[in-house]
Amino acid sequence: MKKIPYKSIIAIWIGCGLCSQPMFGFLMIFPAIFALLWWLIQAVRVYRQPENWQRHKIIGAAWLIGLAVCGAINAYYVYTAEQAMRQVAADIERYHTQHGKYPDKLADTGTPVKQDMLHASYGKTGQAEQVYLVYKVPYIIYDYYRYDFQSKQWEYGD
Repeated sequence: MKKIPYKSIIAIWIGCGLCSQPMFGFLMIFPAIFALLWWLIQAVRVYRQPENWQRHKIIGAAWLIGLAVCGAINAYYVYTAEQAMRQVAADIERYHTQHGKYPDKLADTGTPVKQDMLHASYGKTGQAEQVYLVYKVPYIIYDYYRYDFQSKQWEYGD
């Protein structure tokens, strides 16, 4: 058996790891394109030189593992952000029903404002009793979700 291509595997996993950072899930398209191109090129090479099949299987598995882990991490970011923001919206609504007005700041609701909620914004507009709650989409850097307090629904915006 030939040498295991550790450098290729590490490079693939570093590239996928960079795409699994918060707010950078959209970059996952680049490793996916590179993997697709690599698989197409290697299919031709394996057809011409079948003796190199073992090495290509190892690198192909590294691509699959890297992309799967990156996708799972980004799905986790989305899930946790949605759960946290649903809880925040529910706390604001609870405060509103108890006190008859919206809170001046999130801390008034009893919501534990966590470090990972830095991408959330709550405040009052110039109009009476008009508030907004916005949080950034965890996988696209400039997109956001806005909570509509009238319809009690989250709306996607970019």
